[in-house]
Amino acid sequence: MNQWISRFVSLFLIIFSWSVNAHPHIFIDSYYKASVSQGKLEQLEAFWLVDDFTSSSVMMGYDLDLDGQILGQEKEDLIKAFDAFNEQAYFLKIEKNGQPILPANVTITDLQVRNQQLWLSLSILLPEVVNLRAASLSLAFGDDTMYTALLPDQQIGLVQLTGQDAENCTPEQRESEVITIDSWIDLSC
Repeated sequence: MNQWISRFVSLFLIIFSWSVNAHPHIFIDSYYKASVSQGKLEQLEAFWLVDDFTSSSVMMGYDLDLDGQILGQEKEDLIKAFDAFNEQAYFLKIEKNGQPILPANVTITDLQVRNQQLWLSLSILLPEVVNLRAASLSLAFGDDTMYTALLPDQQIGLVQLTGQDAENCTPEQRESEVITIDSWIDLSC
């Protein structure tokens, strides 16, 4: 009997350890901004709003003058820290006609504190101009390690369209087939 209890406890601990490691610790509201002109798109912007708890924790380490803002050297140091996400391509998931593409360049363009939360903007240069009249561009955010949950912005959604052809393009949301991505937006004109 003790052998069965021991096996049960061992199995429980293994399953429990998997579940502890397989859930997000950081939550980010995120969205893309796409400016479409003549049905073409060559760059995107992305925006993150980091959850309260993570923002507070990060602020404790970087807001050295305790003024509730990240300015000057504090901002430069924190941008360098966020640059570590470059290794995960800033959690950007971009596909052209169903095939993954990597941005040619991603740059952090701004970092601010808004209502005690860290807000970050990224400039994303696509590897080539995408003609949305002939191709579909799919956008999502996702962390394959499941440490960070990137969710569509509550007010904007996953993409905000601007530019001459914004009204002529159709963003269609679809569910993701993997747990590490909340949803996709398929964009075409």
